[in-house]
Amino acid sequence: MTVIGSGIDDMGDFIINGFYSYITNRIAFTKTYRSENTIEPMDANRKIVVQLIWNIQEKRFQGKWYDDRVSDNGKFDLTYDGV
Repeated sequence: MTVIGSGIDDMGDFIINGFYSYITNRIAFTKTYRSENTIEPMDANRKIVVQLIWNIQEKRFQGKWYDDRVSDNGKFDLTYDGV
């Protein structure tokens, strides 16, 4: 299933594109910052790869984000509200 969306965080406006697997309960997407709406010029067109798996006990997707451009990564949680 295709995953698409958009949002705003402390770095600026972004769009996401990726997929969700019903079989593995995993989500993978790329978060791309829009160049015209970023806080810092270096964030323009920055791409973050996010890989998540459903945690049934926590009732949320959990995983990591990766940014190869700056050799960085960290934890990522995503709550699903069932809508």
